[in-house]
Amino acid sequence: MNEGLIHSLVIAKSLMDQASRQIKTGDRYQATTGLMSLQDGVEIVFVALLIDEGSSEAAKKALERKSFDQLMGDLSAIGINVPKSGTLSLLNKQRVQAKHYGLIVDTVSANQYLRAAEVAIDKILREKIGRGIREVLLQDLLQDGETKTFLISAEEHANRGDFRSSLIDIRKALFIEIEDDYNIAAYAPKTMNPRERFIWAPLTGLKSPLHTRNSDWIVQFVQTPVQYIQLNQDELRNDALRWGVAQNELENVFRLTPRVFRFQHDDSWYVEASTYIDFKEEEARYCLDRTIHILRRVQEYKASNKPFSPPDPPELLVSLGAYIYPKATMFSQAIGTVQPGWTYIAYSEVSGFDGKEYFQVACRQDGTLFPMMWGFISKEAAALPIKPR
Repeated sequence: MNEGLIHSLVIAKSLMDQASRQIKTGDRYQATTGLMSLQDGVEIVFVALLIDEGSSEAAKKALERKSFDQLMGDLSAIGINVPKSGTLSLLNKQRVQAKHYGLIVDTVSANQYLRAAEVAIDKILREKIGRGIREVLLQDLLQDGETKTFLISAEEHANRGDFRSSLIDIRKALFIEIEDDYNIAAYAPKTMNPRERFIWAPLTGLKSPLHTRNSDWIVQFVQTPVQYIQLNQDELRNDALRWGVAQNELENVFRLTPRVFRFQHDDSWYVEASTYIDFKEEEARYCLDRTIHILRRVQEYKASNKPFSPPDPPELLVSLGAYIYPKATMFSQAIGTVQPGWTYIAYSEVSGFDGKEYFQVACRQDGTLFPMMWGFISKEAAALPIKPR
């Protein structure tokens, strides 16, 4: 499905859901209002399907001037038969009478129109796209994966009236795409982390406030697992600008959803949910809609970043005793000399302050995993060629 069709079907679904609630109240005025929403939803589906068939711009403009019955005729002309077409035609006439002349529809007729519309739209869409309108979600705009799975689950929970579980699943999707960058669990002492301390701890949680990436701070201030997420509002504000989302919407979904956490991808989830807040449908629907919008922007931003996978930097063969400088100039105080039993990895070639050329190197003692020192070695001292690793 293309993006325009998805948006149209989601709008139509919202209108038909609203119509269903109003018609089923048993109140004639509510039923009449719902009838108008119902006809709008059906018409949106018809127009969206005709546009999706690849109509020209002129044909699209012509659709705006066509009557409801003409739209059904156009669908039949392209092989899309409309069930209950007679009842739907009466629905359209009833809507015109209600909208322009204030005629109130009786609730029995309104329920008949509702059932006919639901049957017709469901059958048309299953033949056309392989699923009914209630299975068409904005999640279709997201990439396949765990995030999308949680948002689909959130929609299902909301439809069943379990708004607490819906909001929790929404927050899990936010955790995966956004909050995990603020995860400081890797810096916790072993007594507070059931997993082994991560080897690459210095490379995790880099968006969290610097002072929180400290085991002493964690021991003093982290009281529950969800508090391993330490949001940095400055970073979050900058990210919102990069993604093109409203910061207040980002703050709203974080505030309205229960906090969650997990240590690693395959771990169980930890949840912190209020015992005194009544989780409401309005909040669940709002958070689901806004979260889908936000995470779609996040995924689009990440996908637009050009991937770069450089090869391993080469090992530099350099004369023993050559000086290693902290800055790209011989006038800086040397921090060491080239020694046997050490490996020198050249990451870049740079022009120095003194007009000479240097290699920026990582100095690692043989048998160790991480560099012990970074510095600059004059290219003049690297008399031998660079050896690939």
